[in-house]
Amino acid sequence: MSTSSSGCGPLVVILIAIFCGTLGVMTGAGGLYLYLSQSADGLERLNLSSPVATQPSSAEAPGDEVYAMAYPITDTLQFQGKIDEGSVRTRITNERSAFQRCYQRVLDKTPDVRGELSLQFTVSGSTGEVIAAVTRDNYTNSEALADCVTGELKKWRFPAPETSQISVVRFEALFLPFRAEPG
Repeated sequence: MSTSSSGCGPLVVILIAIFCGTLGVMTGAGGLYLYLSQSADGLERLNLSSPVATQPSSAEAPGDEVYAMAYPITDTLQFQGKIDEGSVRTRITNERSAFQRCYQRVLDKTPDVRGELSLQFTVSGSTGEVIAAVTRDNYTNSEALADCVTGELKKWRFPAPETSQISVVRFEALFLPFRAEPG
């Protein structure tokens, strides 16, 4: 008697999951961009306080201010290994201003940089220190931004987990210039 199973194989299920996850991230980032581009008070509504202002470039009107907007997308967090997920979420949210400073330095030199970084960092299981940080995908086309952000990630430290094994964390961050409307 032969046994056959119907349905999708594991590879098909994995491919569908990857596709749906990627589609979800892209939809979320696109929705955020649309929201911010259509709303004069988008930053306030999202409780993204104290954006950093750039100096207007020569092509912009003197009253136009450009703000560096960095938005770590915590919904995209993926964890491998044992690490306190709450402390990672809190750290990523609290360190948004460091990402903004990185982005601001890039915007000062290249005002049209925008896009998303897919980031990954590795945490030592024995010390809680970030021992490696990399950019998995760079949709900003700015190596300077990617280098600065990963440099910030390498400064982080978390409570050491109860195991000596490493943990890997992945997430996306969106970088958009925001121009204030003259009032």
